[in-house]
Amino acid sequence: MLALIVTIGCVGLIMTVGLMLLGVDYALLLGVLNAVLDIIPVVGPGLALVITLLVAYKMGPLTLVLIILLFIIAQWAENNLVRPYIFGKFLDLHPLIIYFFLFVTAQYLGVIGVIFAPAIAATVCVLIEELYIKNVN
Repeated sequence: MLALIVTIGCVGLIMTVGLMLLGVDYALLLGVLNAVLDIIPVVGPGLALVITLLVAYKMGPLTLVLIILLFIIAQWAENNLVRPYIFGKFLDLHPLIIYFFLFVTAQYLGVIGVIFAPAIAATVCVLIEELYIKNVN
């Protein structure tokens, strides 16, 4: 749970700072909204982007494009940098193991697999350690 709070906090921080730099009204509120809606898989981030774009609509097309780019960067950073690192630290797993399980579970289980990938990775690693490594030693 703490790992999830840290990852959504990173998204909220990136979005808040980016929106403030772009001069968007209610940047702090929109950043918090992006963080909160990021908890909902697949639909949440998209909904947050739509709401952010509606609030910033009056600022012109260039600002809207920059907001979309900011959103893509924030989501990419969360999913490819922050989440594997944080979940790896909290679960005591290497980030590459988290990446591997995210990829495999996404292929076979879809969105549900991505949600449960860290738990599945931790379970498999504990089983390997308990059943195989202890018997070898």
